Amino acid sequence: MTCSALHAIAGFALMVMVGAGAAAKDSSKDTFKAAVQITDWVLNTVNPLIFGDNIEWVNNGMGLWLPDKKELHAELVEELRAGGVTHLRYPGGTLSDFFDWSKAVGSERTAIPNPFAEPKGAPQYPNFGPDEFMALCRRLTIPGTITLNAGSNGSPEQAASWVKYCRDRDFPVTGFTVGNEIYMAKTFGEPIPNMPIDKTPQQYVEMVLRFKNAIEQVAPGTKLGVIGLHDTGAIKMNHYPDWMEVVLGRLTGKIDFIDVHCGYAHDRNRAEAGWCPLPRCRRLSHKERRVHERVPGQSGRQTPCTGGYRYRCAGLVRPIDHRAGRRVL
Repeated sequence: MTCSALHAIAGFALMVMVGAGAAAKDSSKDTFKAAVQITDWVLNTVNPLIFGDNIEWVNNGMGLWLPDKKELHAELVEELRAGGVTHLRYPGGTLSDFFDWSKAVGSERTAIPNPFAEPKGAPQYPNFGPDEFMALCRRLTIPGTITLNAGSNGSPEQAASWVKYCRDRDFPVTGFTVGNEIYMAKTFGEPIPNMPIDKTPQQYVEMVLRFKNAIEQVAPGTKLGVIGLHDTGAIKMNHYPDWMEVVLGRLTGKIDFIDVHCGYAHDRNRAEAGWCPLPRCRRLSHKERRVHERVPGQSGRQTPCTGGYRYRCAGLVRPIDHRAGRRVL
């Protein structure tokens, strides 16, 4: 199958002409005629960036960096290439809200808190920092996707300086997201108790606006996104039921995309169980969809997926075939 075949779904028209008259006259001779017409009309164009993945800064970039040799693990890099990964998210999920990028570059680096270490928050030396991440992406000839620190040790200045650092080095980034799943910190307990990352929706909106202002001053035109979720209700995760409505409602026209985390436990009903997660971006609640579609430039426009369990649902595929007046796919 060619790339164009993968990235485009050809439309088709099916016309059925039923010989109803003949059937009415003689029910023993039910005769039906059908004609199928195949056209090259494209209904949906799927962004190749849906084949992204997540890479963490800890444990030497999940084994991709060889600190003793100060080089990438060539064999693992080729495994990634063979897997068809089209972009990588860094510096991780929960890890991102404790990651100070400035401590992970240069020859004199500083250990960074690791929420998954024992004891929680034990510092780890960042061998796989932003420079090593950029080297990996350049080797694979793919862009990166970066999650900015929205935790207690994050700041607009820290975020803006990282964005500028990438731009000054001509490193292609699909977009920068402010934080990761901070709406569930109170549900499961803070990953590092003395470094809280929890934000109410209102606090998060104010943080995003501060980040945006700082970034625009040093790197105008940067694509900046926010974090959200589709909570199926199977297990309690989201501490703020109005998260999506507040965030999308107040940031209408001020953000470029929303990262919707869809990889949580499925509902036990037939509507969710066994479904591939990709189409679930289109199964937001009625309230979420109503607010979501108010964001200018989002509905009906393809935006990159951030890989694995994360989807930029704001137009990942064209949700409405306006010419035919029906939902497609």
